[in-house]
Amino acid sequence: MSKNLNLSTDQPLSNPKFDKLGYSKFAQNLSESILNMNPENGLVISLNGPWGSGKSTILNFINFHISKENREDLIVFPFNPWWFSSEEDLVTQFLIQLTSKLPGRKFKKLKKHLGNLARILSIVPGNPASKLTGAASDYLKKPKDIYQLKNEIEKTLVKQNLRFLIIIDDIDRLSTQQMKQMFQTVKSVANFSNIIYLLSFDKEVVTNSLSYQSNISGEEYLEKIIQVQFDLPLPTKESLRRIFSSRLSTILESSSDKTHIFSEEYWTKVFFNGIENFLNTPRKIIQLTNAFSLSYPSVKGEVNFIDFFALETLRLFSPLSYKMVMNNPDEFCGDHTNKSGFLTGDEGFHLKWSEDLPEDIRSNSMKLLGLIFPKVNRESYSEDTKSSWRRERMIRSKIAFPVYFHLQIPENDFSNYEISSFLESTSDQNKFEELLLNLTKQHFPNGYSKARVLLERLEDYTNNDIALNHIPNVYRAFYNIGHRFIIESDSDFDFLSGFSNQMLISRILYQLGVRLKPKERSSLIKECLENGQSLETITFELSLLIEELKETKSTDLISDSEKQVSLQDLSYFKTIALDRIHQAIRSNTLIEKKELSFILYRWEEWSENLQSIKSWVSSVITDKNGIISLISAFILTRRAQGLSNGKLVKNKTFDFKNLSSFCELKVLFEKILEIRSDNDLINNQKEILDKFISEYKIYDSRK
Repeated sequence: MSKNLNLSTDQPLSNPKFDKLGYSKFAQNLSESILNMNPENGLVISLNGPWGSGKSTILNFINFHISKENREDLIVFPFNPWWFSSEEDLVTQFLIQLTSKLPGRKFKKLKKHLGNLARILSIVPGNPASKLTGAASDYLKKPKDIYQLKNEIEKTLVKQNLRFLIIIDDIDRLSTQQMKQMFQTVKSVANFSNIIYLLSFDKEVVTNSLSYQSNISGEEYLEKIIQVQFDLPLPTKESLRRIFSSRLSTILESSSDKTHIFSEEYWTKVFFNGIENFLNTPRKIIQLTNAFSLSYPSVKGEVNFIDFFALETLRLFSPLSYKMVMNNPDEFCGDHTNKSGFLTGDEGFHLKWSEDLPEDIRSNSMKLLGLIFPKVNRESYSEDTKSSWRRERMIRSKIAFPVYFHLQIPENDFSNYEISSFLESTSDQNKFEELLLNLTKQHFPNGYSKARVLLERLEDYTNNDIALNHIPNVYRAFYNIGHRFIIESDSDFDFLSGFSNQMLISRILYQLGVRLKPKERSSLIKECLENGQSLETITFELSLLIEELKETKSTDLISDSEKQVSLQDLSYFKTIALDRIHQAIRSNTLIEKKELSFILYRWEEWSENLQSIKSWVSSVITDKNGIISLISAFILTRRAQGLSNGKLVKNKTFDFKNLSSFCELKVLFEKILEIRSDNDLINNQKEILDKFISEYKIYDSRK
């Protein structure tokens, strides 16, 4: 059973035995020095370090080591100024809290003095802390008695041989006004003998705030108050890696499943050269792993684990980079070439926007972006490599890109789980066919049939993901139902993408076929030509095989293993295809084929017997249904994109030139005039006939 990641609330450690950053020894040495100190005029020590670097943990370790000694002469008093609201007087609260730390009757007198001092100091102009009466009012009438009271506190501390270690953490969290008040408390109000202050803060934050409100620099201000300053020893990369590795192991265990993609080689490259540069404190490690653990489950298996980790790093620590990626996918996705293979891209785009990145993270941000987006570094890759990007759901792939930002599967795509199910179904031909048929009837919101989207995605999985013994099932399925992929709504996308559904099927079959031995491949194609139920696929595939063989005659670039069939096979395959056409004629189904015009062209090409085709055409135009089916097969759809609005413009017209190869157009025209008056015609049939009549008159007049 996998463990759930324990989301950390970023609590500092208290026990040194859990130290992973090597801070325990430093804390022990400092605590020993404090135990041996007896500062007559007090002492102020500061521990300086950036947010999240482990200052609070070190303070806890110091407290731990001192507590172990059980020294009665040293009272440890942790004071957290940020617990109090901005309206509260920190000086008063400090003294009240200090008083409460004094145990038993032994310190009754000291507690009384500190309490009185707290009540007096609580009344300042504009501070509605309290309205005092009695002794406090008397003190206010005699301001010099405040100094007398401080002297009495001082004598009591010395007499009772009592020392205080006052630990004040997170001063950098205070407002500028509170911050200054806290330092004034340490400097002027509570600077008693035998009191050691151990202050913790981010020095850069504090000095900037003090400089803003003081006439001197924040650095000089601190030097007047603090006698000893320690810069926190930064954790080594090795120690930070141990912390990160521990949390990563838990994440990997809780996130692993069959669709989980994790490449150790790619992780090593992206982490050590990119992600790690941002993880310079324990807090940042916790922030990143917490954020990842919360966001990743919703896209688990649908994104590349490593890319998502890198993107979360940018989101947390380089938000401008994240925003630029999210809003400019075209500038980041893909590689540095266009469809024609030429270098593209505006190098100035990345140079320009990166100038707005903070200087301290600019280099690391661009380095990490270059690791997950090759286009940033103007790199180019092969189509096979780009296919692997899609298959591995990498963010550089436009198909996967939206998931990284929407945290859900795009409405026009399949999930990785669905793709895995499709691939598994290839083990059963009937199951695979049924799945394909269902997808031809379904459409995504963008208009694509789900069948087409699957064809596009399957291309990325032909190298290894479809088992070798499943390849015959894929061949047989497409040769059986390939014609069902000739979908009108997908034709518009054929124009935009350059590949028809039939061509996508052919590409899949070719990529799978080259994995088979030549004899196995030839035998499988022969079987599919003989038994396949899709005459459209049979003729289309055979025509491509013929074209391929023609090309190989004029070049030596294609190896024998890549050639799908031999010249000898091809001659026999033509015979099979012609026989399948004649089978369709005998069963009266040829006229019903979706790609009838294409089949007729191939029939003529392979048989070299045009007269037999004309005879068949003459036999089918003896009734209205045969005529309408024939002329519908010769309707061409021309597509273009509008120059002004970019919208797709379609124009359908009859291909009279090619139709005339198979019949006398004038005879056909006269038959159409005869059947046009048939009252049994439905609207769609009337429209086709009227269009033919209208266009033929124009065509005939131009002859």
